[in-house]
Amino acid sequence: MSRKRFTALIATACIASGCSATHRDPTTTPPSARLGTVEPAYPVGTELLPGTTVIDAIPVADLSTTGHVDFDPDDPCAGVPADVVTPAGVEATPVLDSAIGCVWEGPGIALGISADHRSMAKQVEEHRAMSAGGAVDRLAHLVWLRIDDHYAIERVLEFDRTSSCFLTLDVSSSFVLTVSMYFIDPVTSEPADSDVETAVRERCPTARAVADELLDHLDHVGWWEPGRTPTG
Repeated sequence: MSRKRFTALIATACIASGCSATHRDPTTTPPSARLGTVEPAYPVGTELLPGTTVIDAIPVADLSTTGHVDFDPDDPCAGVPADVVTPAGVEATPVLDSAIGCVWEGPGIALGISADHRSMAKQVEEHRAMSAGGAVDRLAHLVWLRIDDHYAIERVLEFDRTSSCFLTLDVSSSFVLTVSMYFIDPVTSEPADSDVETAVRERCPTARAVADELLDHLDHVGWWEPGRTPTG
């Protein structure tokens, strides 16, 4: 594997796991519309997919870290069957299989699935701080979601030049799962620049569909805490 290709894969894995290696320079880039931070990107109650609904908040008191999920957070590729990534239109075989993330590629797009060892309650706290301007990362898009019996956070960061659509998924465990979609250069596979509006319109619906497939798969392989029903 060439060094350039390896560098591109590391960059995509970084995006997949939520790190911020591709930020725009805020001093030279005008901010885009703050979808979801100044006013909701979608009205509360909007059903974006069957079973995927916009909610007004994620109730932290209802979150748990004591459930069991059949997913090894240090080996994400092993927990994702090929049919889960089908909605993304990517190749079934991942181009990167590492502890920091699993990455698949398709024509001009990349999909990443990984685990984050911070709990969902911590994720909610951090996104609340970002939406209030109390964090280094600034949000261009934020939506609280319920996907069947799971909570999720959908976001695009203001200064991420790829405008990756990033979903954080609650699995009632000490870790969360993440799904990200972004554009790549079709020749080099390096992350490509995009704007927020295009990401929200074109990438987020696909990322939601993959998240729904992933959670549905985990529900069927057997896990969860009896009696937990989210509200919102």
